[in-house]
Amino acid sequence: MTDLTIIEPGRALAAPALHISPADAVRLWLAGYRSANTRRAYAIEIGAFARFVGRDVEEAVGYLLGLSDHQAHTLVDAYRARKLQGGCSGATCNRSMATLNSFVRSARRHGLTELRLEAQSVKAERYRNTRGPGTGGVQKMLAAARRHYNPRKVSRDVAMLRLLFGLGLRRAELVACDLADFDAGAATLSIVGKGESSHRSLSVPPAAVAAVLAWIEHRGVHPGALFTPLDRPRQRLTGNGAYHLIRDLGRQVGIQTRPHGIRHAAITAVLDATNGDMRKAQAFGRHASASTTVAYDDNRQDLSGSAARILDGLVE
Repeated sequence: MTDLTIIEPGRALAAPALHISPADAVRLWLAGYRSANTRRAYAIEIGAFARFVGRDVEEAVGYLLGLSDHQAHTLVDAYRARKLQGGCSGATCNRSMATLNSFVRSARRHGLTELRLEAQSVKAERYRNTRGPGTGGVQKMLAAARRHYNPRKVSRDVAMLRLLFGLGLRRAELVACDLADFDAGAATLSIVGKGESSHRSLSVPPAAVAAVLAWIEHRGVHPGALFTPLDRPRQRLTGNGAYHLIRDLGRQVGIQTRPHGIRHAAITAVLDATNGDMRKAQAFGRHASASTTVAYDDNRQDLSGSAARILDGLVE
């Protein structure tokens, strides 16, 4: 991409002609997001679209940008239909559509296209199961983690479970943490939350502090990722690695769950323990909207089921 030279004030020069390739457009688009997790997720999504088109990323986005509005919408509608037919959830499909809309807006700002893409989302059923494995399930998973023969794996897996449950962390938030983000003296963990660009400090409960310290004894105090693969101690545990770890612990005790299920269990447990204190639960879950926390509380109390039972008793 052509570099822009800083021009001295008052010096009249013709504006340079910038020639931006589709690959440059993708890089500029991704660079506009501060969150590394967002950039990574969007890069994966644009790669999936390229595979659907049957070309590499640069060719696929160049092809998209060269289409007319109706041609582009026909292509994107077919992509959305293929994803739904393949079993993708509404939320996953909507993320793909949002990715394409975001990229095309960026490319249009850079003069690469006149296309105005409005990829339509599908109605997604959010928070169908906000209970997760429950506190009893988390306790069983902790017990299963402690039974492993490898003490290094035991300490890591217990620490991860303790943080996921004790702080209600998302998977991406957990694996993004570095050793330097954990302050044992202050009992805090610094994270970059979903949709945020700067760190925030969370208070870590005593049992979780002890678990992380036990893991650090095995991990060592070298800089870098807080959680690492057992066979690659200098690398960062990936989100997929965390997913499989939690899934497998759940399977050992007969529970089907994932890292976000542990978060669900934690938020529900806060509501149970505080007699439905919505303000405290929203702060703990770091929900931008109170309506999200309300969904947890509604599911926890089975309000729809309660209403159905009331109505059932009104007729014979």
